[in-house]
Amino acid sequence: MLRKKYTSYVLIVTLGIVSLFSAATYAISGEAPSADMQKQEKPVSAEYIVNKMTIYLSLTDKQAQQIKPVIEEDMSKRSEILKNNNGDRDAVKSQLDALRLQTNNKLAQFLTDDQMKKMEEMQKTQQNKSGGRKGGTGRKKGFGKMGF
Repeated sequence: MLRKKYTSYVLIVTLGIVSLFSAATYAISGEAPSADMQKQEKPVSAEYIVNKMTIYLSLTDKQAQQIKPVIEEDMSKRSEILKNNNGDRDAVKSQLDALRLQTNNKLAQFLTDDQMKKMEEMQKTQQNKSGGRKGGTGRKKGFGKMGF
């Protein structure tokens, strides 16, 4: 029980950090990070995320293989959205929200109902902890924006 809790916190914190770096770069410069900057700021790979999801959601080897391309696609699309945002934060937010829903729908094809429920709870927890509030810049950051 304690190991699962610890693993979930590690996953949430790691993904939150990736989101935070992207948001911080955007907030400081007022424009999307360049492709070179995004590569430097993205220490988390799809494989790493799948490994953490495997532990937290008790994925089978087959499930892990099936979801890896979905995670890779999500990360690529997320990068493109942030790169081509033209300074419109509301548009970026709505595009990222739509991408998260799209990714969750794709993941649902491979996960059990219990695994999906657990993943969605994890997303909500991360959103609440890392910026699911209004005020300041009005942006939300965190695990929920990673799409899984």
